Amino acid sequence: MGAQLGRLINDYRGLVETCRARADELGISRLEIDRLGGLPVGYAGKILGRDAGEPRRKNKKMWPYALEAMLGVLGLKILIIENDVATARTLALRTPVDRSNQRFGNASRLTPRDHELAAPVADTAKRRGSKYG
Repeated sequence: MGAQLGRLINDYRGLVETCRARADELGISRLEIDRLGGLPVGYAGKILGRDAGEPRRKNKKMWPYALEAMLGVLGLKILIIENDVATARTLALRTPVDRSNQRFGNASRLTPRDHELAAPVADTAKRRGSKYG
């Protein structure tokens, strides 16, 4: 059973619509999606319901566990590609980062000796009296 390949999804609503269409294509009920994906009963119905994905509505969202379960049951994968227009807009509007204040790649610039000096020192002096003085 082959699915139509390459559907463009720009937002959450598009993701919901794609999952809804795939469930219809496979002929699988919302309750069966719940059962096969290990989701609570009725969860897929809330996620894929008619009003799901609408902005300004407080609905269940399929993130992160339910997304994995939903995609697995429906036999779908997500492929992320760059949006050239959005990237160009972001780069034009951003304030460039000062690289001297960043640790890209999480690389420490401290030497092992610096780490030893920065380690907390245990207080070995004995305290006298009660905790109130």
